[in-house]
Amino acid sequence: MKIIVSKNHDESSLKVALIMSEIINSSKNPVIGLATGGTVVNVYQELVNLYNERKLSFKNTKTINLDEYIGIAPTHEQSYRYFMNSNLFDKIDIDINNTFVPIGNNSDTDKALADFQYQLDNNDRDFQLLGIGPNGHIAFNEPDKYLHANAHMISIAATTIEANARFFASKDEVPKKAFTQGMGDILKAKSIALLATGENKANVIKSLIFGDDVSTDNPSTFLKMHADTTIFIDENLANIIGYK
Repeated sequence: MKIIVSKNHDESSLKVALIMSEIINSSKNPVIGLATGGTVVNVYQELVNLYNERKLSFKNTKTINLDEYIGIAPTHEQSYRYFMNSNLFDKIDIDINNTFVPIGNNSDTDKALADFQYQLDNNDRDFQLLGIGPNGHIAFNEPDKYLHANAHMISIAATTIEANARFFASKDEVPKKAFTQGMGDILKAKSIALLATGENKANVIKSLIFGDDVSTDNPSTFLKMHADTTIFIDENLANIIGYK
């Protein structure tokens, strides 16, 4: 596991975008795993900039997202499909049919979940982008007695609902369930980059970087078992956790 400290979050985002760009440009048919949330918005803006500068094309790229809320339509402003379309897909030359986000409002949740797992099992990901929650959750793999290996439905932890409430009119509107990749699915990606910023991530990042344990109490620690994971943090977060 490698640690890269940048001057600030913008610099971290650019570094991650350049890694993604290199993978996309050097692969015939790259498959890229994507994440949502405020931490990765700048990464997508940097990718759009590279595309606008004609340094990057997504024509042959396929993408698979980590997760999606259950119970809201893809057109809902807080759905992860809407997030991806508005922050990235609508601004680049990707074939929208080559982008996969689980369908959260499918009345047949078993089929939606099976479709999700099919995509994961039949598309080897060259790269996976990750954020991290204040409780260490990766995608919607929340701290628990055990974690799932494969895609599954999960009840979202109260702390995560609280953290995501800022995106909704009220906490009560935040969906209580989600589809998510399992930790086994995530670890199958050839290369992983986790981007973190903010003092509310300090405890879990400190555990991830300094600790030796792999614990379901902090799902991010499972990344220690991956052969090619890089953690990107900014100087402020590095100073808080005492990383030099």
